[in-house]
Amino acid sequence: YRSFDVRARERVADVAFDVVPGLSAAIEDVEVVGTRDVDENVVRRALSVRTGERFSQKELYESQRLLYRMGIFDYVNVALADSLPDSPDDSLVTVRVQVSEGRLRRIRGGLGLGSLDCIRTLASWTVRDFLGGGRTLDLSGRLSKIGTGGPLDAGFEDSVCWELDDDRGTERDTLNYEVTAGVHFPYVFSRKNSASIAVSGELRSEFQAYLRSAVGANFSLTREVAPAVPVTLSYTISYGSTKAEPAIFCSVLNVCRPEDTEVFTDPRVQSTLGLAVVRDRANSPLNPTRGNVLTAELRHASDAIVSDPSIQFTKGVVEFASYHPLGRRSLFAWRVRLGTIFAPSDGGDEQQIRSVPTEERFYAGGPTTVRGFRQNELGPVVRVIVPRDTVETETGSLVVRDTIVSPTGGNQLLLANAELRFPLSGRLAGALFVDAGQLFERGDTPLTAGGMRVTPGVGFRFLTPLGPIRLDVAYNAYPPQRGPLFEELDGGELALLDPDFAPSDQDSGILSRRLQFNFSVGQAF
Repeated sequence: YRSFDVRARERVADVAFDVVPGLSAAIEDVEVVGTRDVDENVVRRALSVRTGERFSQKELYESQRLLYRMGIFDYVNVALADSLPDSPDDSLVTVRVQVSEGRLRRIRGGLGLGSLDCIRTLASWTVRDFLGGGRTLDLSGRLSKIGTGGPLDAGFEDSVCWELDDDRGTERDTLNYEVTAGVHFPYVFSRKNSASIAVSGELRSEFQAYLRSAVGANFSLTREVAPAVPVTLSYTISYGSTKAEPAIFCSVLNVCRPEDTEVFTDPRVQSTLGLAVVRDRANSPLNPTRGNVLTAELRHASDAIVSDPSIQFTKGVVEFASYHPLGRRSLFAWRVRLGTIFAPSDGGDEQQIRSVPTEERFYAGGPTTVRGFRQNELGPVVRVIVPRDTVETETGSLVVRDTIVSPTGGNQLLLANAELRFPLSGRLAGALFVDAGQLFERGDTPLTAGGMRVTPGVGFRFLTPLGPIRLDVAYNAYPPQRGPLFEELDGGELALLDPDFAPSDQDSGILSRRLQFNFSVGQAF
């Protein structure tokens, strides 16, 4: 029995529990009510209570959580049907499971605008309890770079999506898409196991880095080793190609002739075996205010699991984020992320990362990592002087040249963030933050790679049911990143002009040139 006394003026409450011990009870029967289209056995399979077992209130809560996790029911209540004993010797109880089914078929759509995606749209069709058994069928698709990517180019890179005007690399000015069809199985061999199978096709570009096109399939098996601690084993196989700036191959792999880079850009089979663990103790997935989240992921690719012999690597990432309330509405949040990639050595003097695909390398910079840098511009970069246009003059033809900047990424990642969040007025909140990070190659350290980059800043958030709309302004006091400078010759070959080119920093004294603006939805971490 619960009772409480509230002293509102002091914001204090006293809570009392009176316990009356009874007999240790066993479950005599389990009733299921409320099912309509879903088979009753689907509900019973999810329950962690069974007839004849010892009664446990904890298992009633666990059964209710597992039923909600299926996504089929709008309402679930698992409780005793007879809470009062018939006699002093009555030690049998009946459990009643009451459910209310939600819509088994849903169509969803969305439309958005982003500086790096331009106009984007998505749509999905979901069928729950697909072919019975509680399975879920999900068909989804998304398009991005509408307005800047062919064949739907409308010249928006010169206006609302102006940041994409700098992304003039290898065929990255094309429409991005992703289509996926998947089936989720809520229980496999045990109520603690779930599985999914999906096939997909995609064409996606990473800002100033690469263009990836592939078709593939994914198989995953998830087991809850503890409440809300899932461990997922997955196998992914895909067939596709990744195109990047020739200067990236020339700088990282010392392969500078176009015909020699074909081995890295031709379609290949890539398969990875993955293991992921999540321990989520945060109180909200959209805007957490207390708790912590630990994630760890390990992925391995080799010819032993059907991957192309030229694609072999092991990649690991660990991230920990923690949220600490300060007073009624303020909080201090911090995050650390570490990552590394190993690849087999060929026994020579070349760098060890030759077997790691471009899309698997680490990239940093942008609204969710180090906000003082533009997307992917933290860490090593290469520059290529390319002909952009030909202008006819009185003395003849003049070739106008431009410089393309491309990040090469790294095989080591170190990232740390700290943020103080506080209310301002109504739904408007503010934040003070410091981001630090660096990308580097194995054998180097953050110091030899140019030092850790630390960028402070201030931000504003407008709180919405879908998460905060966020505007961050970060200060970057560092000069432009040094790196190799190439010139594109006739025929596409590259000539190295300077292995450690340092761009001029003429605008270093202008404050506005040091400020980096980031606009996005959702917290940075």
